[in-house]
Amino acid sequence: MTCGFRVASVPFRPRSIARLEGQDLRLLEPDGTLLRQKDAPGDAPLERPEVDRADLRHLLPDSLPDHAVHWGHAFEYADHGLLHFTDGSCDV
Repeated sequence: MTCGFRVASVPFRPRSIARLEGQDLRLLEPDGTLLRQKDAPGDAPLERPEVDRADLRHLLPDSLPDHAVHWGHAFEYADHGLLHFTDGSCDV
């Protein structure tokens, strides 16, 4: 996860939004049957932080200029640096 943030030049500070209990390991069958569970100790180092989707969703847009994100536009395709949206609009 941190690699994507580095590519986008966004500082990723997992300790500020990470949930330590998210480092537990659970392997499940497709039907939800638990195959294996390994709980991380409470003093475990923050190696595999679990970050809530809402917190993660705000990290990137909050670090970008206001005009960089077009909410409510469904992306269709890119062509020569031009982004085309399903409503017929385009942007660079």
